[in-house]
Amino acid sequence: MDSVDDLLSEEDQANFIQAFREIMRLKNVLDCFTPFDFGDLPMDEQLFADFRSKHLDLYDKVKSNNAKEKVPILNDIDFKLELIRRDKIKSFVETFIDGVD
Repeated sequence: MDSVDDLLSEEDQANFIQAFREIMRLKNVLDCFTPFDFGDLPMDEQLFADFRSKHLDLYDKVKSNNAKEKVPILNDIDFKLELIRRDKIKSFVETFIDGVD
């Protein structure tokens, strides 16, 4: 996990943000549609939380740097985050509807 702190270039940082964002998206899908357990993965829940914290810190740093430079490098990443939120909401609605039937 310390290797995240060693990412120096903005491109490497953006790649980590995108990769971890994909992991979060997949975890959300698993949470909603399967009996998910961290015991089935090579990563435990604490390590996932640690990486999520690094991800958020790095995302805030890159986003604030971009705001200073007025360069919207993370627009694509922001869009993907919005898609993750919509997927999660959609799955909650589908689960609720299935429960009503």
